[in-house]
Amino acid sequence: MTHGTKDLWLFRIVHQESGKPAQGVPVTVLDESGNPAGYWVSDPDGTVAIPRREGARLKLRVGLRNEEPIELNTAGLSNGPTDLAAPSWVPLNAPAAAERAEREHVVTAAPRAAEPHEVPGHVLYFQRLAMFADP
Repeated sequence: MTHGTKDLWLFRIVHQESGKPAQGVPVTVLDESGNPAGYWVSDPDGTVAIPRREGARLKLRVGLRNEEPIELNTAGLSNGPTDLAAPSWVPLNAPAAAERAEREHVVTAAPRAAEPHEVPGHVLYFQRLAMFADP
């Protein structure tokens, strides 16, 4: 079943500094008690489509559980995407990071090649203990 745009709220998660889309940011809809009622992750263009719900307020958490929830007035949400700020811990994508480094004149060292090494395997031992009653 496909949803029309009138059945969805569109949000665009953007980086706080650059305003560029943030990919892979978790967005949780919370019920009146603050419990999770739905979970989505932003697309490569930062878009999250959440099915519309009844009620005058919409409580969202952008990011992980340690982020503060935000409340939005549903009457104020437009049919187009509404921008929401990504948490500060969300990394910039590679082009945005390069632009930022260039803007700040930061000299970065070239990444080291991965050193080849063998990861040791894990050995697990299981024991079964039996106890017998005295005769």
